[in-house]
Amino acid sequence: MANHLPDEILAEILSPALKVPDEVFSDNSQDSPFAQYSESSSAFLLVSKAWLRVSTPLLYHVVVLRSTAQAAALERALKMNPELGRFIRKLRLEGGYGAPMSKIIQAAPNVTDLFLTLSIWSNDNPNGLVRGLPSMDPHHVVLFDKSNIRFNKNSQLVHDAFIKCLGIWKNLSIVDVPCNHYAPSWHELVLLKAIKNTPNLTTVIVSPIFSTWSKEIPTSLTVIAQNQSLSAIQLKTRDPAVYFQHAAILTDPSLRGLIKMPEITLDDDSPHNSPLQFSTAAVPEHIWDRILSFCMVLEFDDKDPWHRAKARIPILLVSKLFARLALPHYYDNLNFRQPARFKEFVTRIRTQHLCSRVRTLYLNPENPKRAKFDLSLALPKIRLVNIIGRNGDPLYCIDFQVFENLGKYSGPTLVRLEGFEVVKASSPQNPAVFNLFSHLRSLFIGCRAAIDVSDPATVPSGALPNLEELTLAHVHQSVVLALAQIDLPALRSTSFTCSTNPGPFFEKHGNRLRSAGVWVTDIDLDTMNVFDLCPRMVEFTLFCGKNVPNPVRFTCNPPHAFLKNMTFKTTGGQSRAREKEWEPFLTKLKVGTFSALEQILLPTIHWPTTQAEIQKSVWVGPAERLLSDYGVKLTDAAGVGWRKRLKV
Repeated sequence: MANHLPDEILAEILSPALKVPDEVFSDNSQDSPFAQYSESSSAFLLVSKAWLRVSTPLLYHVVVLRSTAQAAALERALKMNPELGRFIRKLRLEGGYGAPMSKIIQAAPNVTDLFLTLSIWSNDNPNGLVRGLPSMDPHHVVLFDKSNIRFNKNSQLVHDAFIKCLGIWKNLSIVDVPCNHYAPSWHELVLLKAIKNTPNLTTVIVSPIFSTWSKEIPTSLTVIAQNQSLSAIQLKTRDPAVYFQHAAILTDPSLRGLIKMPEITLDDDSPHNSPLQFSTAAVPEHIWDRILSFCMVLEFDDKDPWHRAKARIPILLVSKLFARLALPHYYDNLNFRQPARFKEFVTRIRTQHLCSRVRTLYLNPENPKRAKFDLSLALPKIRLVNIIGRNGDPLYCIDFQVFENLGKYSGPTLVRLEGFEVVKASSPQNPAVFNLFSHLRSLFIGCRAAIDVSDPATVPSGALPNLEELTLAHVHQSVVLALAQIDLPALRSTSFTCSTNPGPFFEKHGNRLRSAGVWVTDIDLDTMNVFDLCPRMVEFTLFCGKNVPNPVRFTCNPPHAFLKNMTFKTTGGQSRAREKEWEPFLTKLKVGTFSALEQILLPTIHWPTTQAEIQKSVWVGPAERLLSDYGVKLTDAAGVGWRKRLKV
């Protein structure tokens, strides 16, 4: 295979991957679009020498600096190869970044677009930037002012330097000004007055803060409009209040010819209308039937499918055709929050056709402990595949008789039974109830009712033959003992989300589990080591609540050879004090005991996005240690891990 492509063709191929869109470069919102934990675009340069040769000018076309270490590295690169500086056309500076900035600016004489941060942290040195700014002459300047940084001495230095440059930059014609307040502060007002006096300025892009309670035009607009060379003031706000003040803006004599309102663009469909030629009358109905089947579906994993369920009703009202085609799909998945509605539904099922369509019931009452859905009315009429209760705590409460009826009427067809809690019973119940659910693959219940396990012969060892996922909330210990006596040959995942003693269960089934989860206090039980009992486990979840686990309990003998992912699920908000409690745990955790471990997921993590936040973060140190010493990623709730940054 020939690997010699002309540089021109290779450049066309690589350009989309290395290009930074103008709207992304100019984004001066509070959260930087470049604060991402993804692979650097510089990775393309490492593919081959040809890619390095072609990609280098494309990569340096837009330079984004977000830390002092990056600035120092760029200074060294430009010093070793001065030609690189001539490729720089757009320069985005999200801080001051010390002395290197002066040499970087001198080495990049062709910069036309500059993103400049006016809010500088007190420990960030802007002297190099201040010295270098006068030597530039950009065409387009985007200003950024972070609202959570107090105006300090360093900010004042950059602020004053930029105002001086406004009078000497001859090519400057476009300025993008942030306005974080309806009434500008004194230093913002000084900046606006300087822009008012800037010669050769043709366009100012501004995001003013509008008010719905006042029809006064923002001060930022009236001050900027006094610039005699201006031809346009472009608003780029999505604030609906801008239309509330639209009339006042249009009638103001100083703004009438300058203001350019944001354009509202609609997604344009294909301009070519291609009717269904050579088709029968049934073809459009088949197409609509397929489309509506997707519109009517309710996802199993929705925490609250109620909002999705409400959105389906208007579709039925579009036309008679939609009603006829969509109604059967609507009955596939039904959601009920009120028992009265459920009773009405059961008594109003008119046709066997619609009755046979019902496959999934979502029962999500507003008061799960008091609401009573009379399932006995519906179970004899329909053959359910999925019954989904509440996905959160508390679960929907049912008595043991209802649980038994579920198995009696729907057991042969039921695949998923989730979100229910069986309440206490007056006496121990017959474990034969588990034998009714022959096709069940996913079970998520709580069961405060005791199960009679006094005679092992009464426990059906062949029950639940297809069960793959088991999640137990508040359960009586006898339930654990009963399940420990059942074979469960298909079981692969088990979680105990509340405190119990799962030791007997893991002793029976631990060897076949690929995923296991326990409550934080259960891992401290001397009678059970979940890592020893589940030697082939790939994923482990610890339900912590508001607790921090004991790292001493994370051990096994011999070392665990299969565990790849470890997750700690927490509840409640996380203050900085609580975050610090996790630091010693991560430091003392014996990661070497788990030779295959790849990821530790901690939902409380919020990765820092700026140089100042990185210095204060309690997560960065443990994340870098785990990654460098063991190759283990510490990740947040989205599974995003820390990426090591350059250091000075």
